[in-house]
Amino acid sequence: MKMKKELYLSLLLFIFILLPSGSVYAQVPDLASFASLIEGTNQDTSSESAIDDTNVQEEKSTKVKQEYNFEDRNYGYTGGKNFINHPQEKFFDEPLSYFGYDFFVDVPSTFSPANTPIPLDYVIGPNDNVNINLYGNKNNSYKLTVNSDGEIFIPKIGPISVAGLTFLDLKETIHQIVTSQMIGTKVSVTLGSLRSIDIFVLGEAYQPGMYTVSSLTTLTNAIFASGGIKMTGSLRNIQLKRKGKVISTFDFYDLLLKGDTSKDTRMMQGDVVFVPPITKTVGVAGEIGRPGIYELKEDETLGNLIQFAGNLKPKADLFSAALHRIDPSVNGFNLIPVALNDSSLVSLELNNGDVLSIYPVVDNLKNAVLMTGHAQQPGFFPWQEGMRIGDLIKSKDNLLSMTDLTYVLVKRENKLNQNYQYLQVDLEEVFINDASDANVLLHDKDEIILFPSLITP
Repeated sequence: MKMKKELYLSLLLFIFILLPSGSVYAQVPDLASFASLIEGTNQDTSSESAIDDTNVQEEKSTKVKQEYNFEDRNYGYTGGKNFINHPQEKFFDEPLSYFGYDFFVDVPSTFSPANTPIPLDYVIGPNDNVNINLYGNKNNSYKLTVNSDGEIFIPKIGPISVAGLTFLDLKETIHQIVTSQMIGTKVSVTLGSLRSIDIFVLGEAYQPGMYTVSSLTTLTNAIFASGGIKMTGSLRNIQLKRKGKVISTFDFYDLLLKGDTSKDTRMMQGDVVFVPPITKTVGVAGEIGRPGIYELKEDETLGNLIQFAGNLKPKADLFSAALHRIDPSVNGFNLIPVALNDSSLVSLELNNGDVLSIYPVVDNLKNAVLMTGHAQQPGFFPWQEGMRIGDLIKSKDNLLSMTDLTYVLVKRENKLNQNYQYLQVDLEEVFINDASDANVLLHDKDEIILFPSLITP
């Protein structure tokens, strides 16, 4: 705080020195007020500090919202304000990321399906709790546990074997028994707390091992419980093994890209989720929806890669894509041209380690003329064959005031030597007679330069 006060006093002295000598004494009261303001500022430092701390906390609370950015600076035409554009490099400096593995970032360490409806195909097993409610001629409620032999004991009825039945079969079985043995009595069957099962998650899982989970746990829930899959693990060939046999194979891309959970099998006691190592990977960069590194199966092609990566962006150049392919025979890479508009190339087979580079079209504006200088609306205007300057500037109303009508330049590029030539146009003559020679024919990429008229005193 002392340093802050000294800074203000130094500023006060600096202002005092700079003031003209004739007005020094006139400014003394104001300077005195300024000095008192400094003192008051120092006295209020503590309260300002508290306010600053509050502001910092508010900024932190809104920081997350400010980080979102939905802009795309490369969308559409991004050239300059003239027909001369900067070179566009065919290099992509951003590193590619493996697709799908960020889905496992900050996953929950445990899985407990709270308030989940019991599916009708749920298989009953030991330690499941069955709730039976009788009503009608007899009213009773029973909370029964399936014993190790897979049975429940209903009072006045006896033991019933239920292990291995689905929840739907359980309800129908108990309903038939109760209605046949207790005339006039109806029954409602629900499940209470469910048993736990022990499963294994092995292979390239983030934390392989044995896990105790709910009997409602599915294959994907088991993967989440283990912390997800390492980058060395396959997302496309996750195996569910039961008693040493593969009973199901799960493709995580179906879930991530299609929302398909049809093969997300429910786990049973002793099941093993095995994540094999990743095999074939291919990268794609540039004008694609999701640039990255994707895992491909052996029968998948270039068309599948483009589909996985979110399809081509609007500015993708269909004629200049290139495939970087590793060639051990030359101890390097081969560059293979790819024309994405060729339907036969959709079936192009890819090798492990290939990288497809999709370049944007050049920001080269066609069928346009440019108006610059003392213009009411400087910028590009559409051009078409046979267009004359009188079609672009139809009257004085389309011009700024004090525009020099007698001296307008048309800058034109010579297509042979790329030099420029200039044509002088008298707009007054064009406005009087649009059939005159002054109404010059415009070419593609002409630049019309307007000047203000000179004002003489």
